[in-house]
Amino acid sequence: MIGRPLGAKSDAMYDLVSELVAEGVPIDGVGFQGHLAVQYGFPGGMQQNLQRFADLGLDVAVTELDVRMQLPADAAELATQATYYRNVVEACLAVVRCVGITVWDYTDKYSWVPDAFPGQGADNLYDENLRPKASYAAVRTALGGDEGGGGEPGALKAQYRNSDSAPGDNQIKPALQLVNTGGAAVDLSTVKVRYWFTGDNGASAYGTWCDWSPLGCSTITHRVAAMSSPKAGADHYLEVGFGSGSLAAGASTGEIQLRLSKTDWSNFDETDDYSRTTGTSYADAPKIAVYIGGELAWGIEP
Repeated sequence: MIGRPLGAKSDAMYDLVSELVAEGVPIDGVGFQGHLAVQYGFPGGMQQNLQRFADLGLDVAVTELDVRMQLPADAAELATQATYYRNVVEACLAVVRCVGITVWDYTDKYSWVPDAFPGQGADNLYDENLRPKASYAAVRTALGGDEGGGGEPGALKAQYRNSDSAPGDNQIKPALQLVNTGGAAVDLSTVKVRYWFTGDNGASAYGTWCDWSPLGCSTITHRVAAMSSPKAGADHYLEVGFGSGSLAAGASTGEIQLRLSKTDWSNFDETDDYSRTTGTSYADAPKIAVYIGGELAWGIEP
């Protein structure tokens, strides 16, 4: 209904809801779908449409919001998309009874749009590599956050390579690096990285080591923790942190060579581990999570 805010469709819905309210039918609120597209222009009158339903004594909400475009996306389309996202947030904020906005998925990696609209997509706040787009920054700013992307959640991504060709031996040896995709330095002391795996049989206590890093292993913290609710391929995680330092915009930590084992040195079966891949060259690792200040900034938790 949000696509044509003051058109025949929303007018008919407004008339229907008005009648229901007048007749005492119990209705608490109205949701507005917002499947927008940059090639069709931003719909006018959005705030007014939300407000007239709110004036009936109802809560209103944007229940499905995305902004698609023709692929491949270019800089102009992405800038327009950011403006559309900001406009929707500002319209909701201007209506006291607008109680929320639900983005229709958060990453282009899992978007429904390419299947429904062939040749279109790139409709979410994060791209297919889980990096925040200009639209993320626009929404953050509209909600009162600081402008720009440098140093905020989402400015880092994790990369991984498999440095252990034996998935059934008594050690796990992930090689990790972080890349700053934002526009300003990130305080590494606020960063944690989690690599998920299964402990299998044997001892429940672990030893962990940093074997090499250009940052210096003395600045890197590492521990193994058990998950409170095990998932497929994950009942423990290796958590890596940093005692100090910062990572400049566009910079990488360089390779961090890590190792863990059980205290009884019994074997692992890494073949089904959640975070493990078999690639021997560094690649973006969406199943390794990065947290900044306790907030998930990159990756998908199991």
